[in-house]
Amino acid sequence: DVYKRQLLNLVFLDIRSLDLKTARTRLDIVLSRDPDDTKALSVLASLDYTEQDYAGGIARMRHALTIAPDDHRLHRQLGELLAQDKQYLAAEAAFRTGFDLKGDINDIAAAHLMHRYHAGRESLWAVVEADLPRITDREAYYGLLGHRFYNAYFAMEAIHAFQLAFTENPGNK
Repeated sequence: DVYKRQLLNLVFLDIRSLDLKTARTRLDIVLSRDPDDTKALSVLASLDYTEQDYAGGIARMRHALTIAPDDHRLHRQLGELLAQDKQYLAAEAAFRTGFDLKGDINDIAAAHLMHRYHAGRESLWAVVEADLPRITDREAYYGLLGHRFYNAYFAMEAIHAFQLAFTENPGNK
């Protein structure tokens, strides 16, 4: 409905101006009209995250996924919240589900980063290797993975991923 969409647009303006209380009030109104609005639930989960209520955000995202289990963006957001709460194994699973649904290399790269966090370096490259048949643009994937590792201060893994990206480019062979 138009009113609900207008309220959601106002929520984003509230968030930009850091008026989170008003944003929450508007989202409550949206959800009172439609308790299954996954966009409103997703934004509320983001507000929970901003206020460091990871458990609340995770619960909201899990509820949103009961409504829209095939929405890869919701799985990605759940993975991000789980990662912030240092639930790396569960975050890896959420990112993998997102990848299974959409095939986005951002999701599988995030899953591999989560694997590095929870399982360590030893099994990482075997897991990456097992997933390679499902990754169509390996050069882009390895480059993205390298940046994710670099930003997480996993220097050795970043260097290795960048080397793999380099070797995937036909012009470098």
